Amino acid sequence: MSVPTQHAVSVASGESLEDAVVRASLRIRAVQSLRTAAFVAITLVAVDIALEGRVSLTRLHLWVGLMAATTAARAAVCRIIAPQLETAPLAKLRYFETLMWATLLLNTATIGLSFWMVAGTGDLTVRLVLTLMSCFYAIGALVNASSHFTSFAVGIVLNLGQGVLFWLGVGHYNPMQLEVAFPFLAVSLLIIGFGRENSRTFRESMRIRKENAALVARLADENQLVERALKAAKDASESKSRLLAAASHDLRQPLHALTMFLGTLSFHVTTDEAKRYLRRIQDAAIVLEDQFNSLLDLSQFDAGAVEPDIKAFRLDKLADRLVDELRAEAAAKGIVISAQVFGAVAMSDPILIGRVLRNLLENAVKYTMSGSVVLRIVEDATDFIVEVADTGTGIPEDQQARIFDEYVQLDNPARQRRHGVGLGLAIVRRIDSLLHLRLALRSEIGSGSRFQFYLPKANVVEPVATHERTPVDITGYRSSATVWILDDDPMVVDALREQLSAWGAQVATYSRPSDLLQDLRSGTAAPRWILADDMLGAEMSGLEMAEEIAKEFENCNVCFITGNTEPQRLHALRSSGYPVIVKPAKPESLISILEMQSVAV
Repeated sequence: MSVPTQHAVSVASGESLEDAVVRASLRIRAVQSLRTAAFVAITLVAVDIALEGRVSLTRLHLWVGLMAATTAARAAVCRIIAPQLETAPLAKLRYFETLMWATLLLNTATIGLSFWMVAGTGDLTVRLVLTLMSCFYAIGALVNASSHFTSFAVGIVLNLGQGVLFWLGVGHYNPMQLEVAFPFLAVSLLIIGFGRENSRTFRESMRIRKENAALVARLADENQLVERALKAAKDASESKSRLLAAASHDLRQPLHALTMFLGTLSFHVTTDEAKRYLRRIQDAAIVLEDQFNSLLDLSQFDAGAVEPDIKAFRLDKLADRLVDELRAEAAAKGIVISAQVFGAVAMSDPILIGRVLRNLLENAVKYTMSGSVVLRIVEDATDFIVEVADTGTGIPEDQQARIFDEYVQLDNPARQRRHGVGLGLAIVRRIDSLLHLRLALRSEIGSGSRFQFYLPKANVVEPVATHERTPVDITGYRSSATVWILDDDPMVVDALREQLSAWGAQVATYSRPSDLLQDLRSGTAAPRWILADDMLGAEMSGLEMAEEIAKEFENCNVCFITGNTEPQRLHALRSSGYPVIVKPAKPESLISILEMQSVAV
């Protein structure tokens, strides 16, 4: 089922690295295409309903039909070839690759045709909606299909390339609008660049796997190579963590820019209908971000790249807040959700425990049709026992182990998006292994389910302070602060500048730390905030620049906005005393930084 298993088969049969890469890439693309087909179908239905009456109905239905047909054709091809990939001979692999190419060309060309067949007959709002939909499709392909760069790049050109031509005014549908065409072209080139890097990362990972498999095979006859094999495995693990961190950074960049552009767009949307579309787009972006983060989180747990931050925290406050956040959703279903807690101070990683509780509570609310969901804390001599119980239908005994596997949703065979993608409990299981929570499940058909885990008590006298989140009006917020942006990605700089300017901030931008330091040293008035990336090329890191500023200037605050999720580097940034925001940054996070009075370093 997994790529490592397939690759082991390939190595054992003497398959070359090139052929192993083709086999593994085909497997990934086939499986992911099958998983996403249902989401594409739901999106097509939503687009057909939402745009009815706003565009040519004949063209809309024709395009939706073509899109559905090409998606179904690709899914059918993937369903046929997926079971054969592990054992298929090389000649058949080439044939499968040809089929995947053909369906890709049809599918991506069809999504690009939305500009000519649909957008051209609608107003500006419709065109922007379809433009963003095309971008979402391309970003999804970046995660699912970029392991094979050539076909991925061709697909992006067929999809986004048509959008660029459309906004350049090709044909009679639309006058030339360079303010949209050039940023759209830039996004297209960025996505292609990220795809190339991901493909290189994938190939490097396959090379490392092949070398490790060869080492394991030799160890069967050469016991003296044990130490060498262990060292190679350790090096491979460290390399995987570094590659994962780099891929995470590159993938977070366009998502960060998209979040900022959507925040800025809210200032320019005036009609109720356009605002409704914008809210839908923002909701889709949130879903994309959540699924993207979950996928990366799984990879980081599996790579051993997550290090817990153990500290004392108010477990009762955390429980109350999570229950309050889900109260409205539960009430809409007629479910009573409650927390039976007392003043409990636990010793663990509060962020990871929050992930566990949120995932368990969200699952309980989603799959309980009536009755109640209860989060309960009890104590014994040394531990707190945390329970999440519901009155749902229960889980069959033979399925209880499966619910912790990736993409398993027992009550969601149609893969409806509102039920997630089946990664929540997989993450819970990994956190359980990391923190030794002793997670247990008791469930009976007709009697509901009860999840239970243990947390050690903290040896503290005074309660630990907690931070409550308050809602922020991002469109009504205003600030006259002077802000300098330092980032070497032009698209990110543009998006962040537009969002800050919309709030009234005075913004200057830099791509190199040396230019920013030169302006400070020349006597230019220091800004209220410097928002800096940490990964800035070979010249100087963001942290090194911040340390230079702290030596020479007072009242000049620095905040890091980074896409680097490598644990050691994140720990170094946070230990420095400066605020840290991990991309994609939400507008609310930026507001909280602008409202801070000072940063003590």
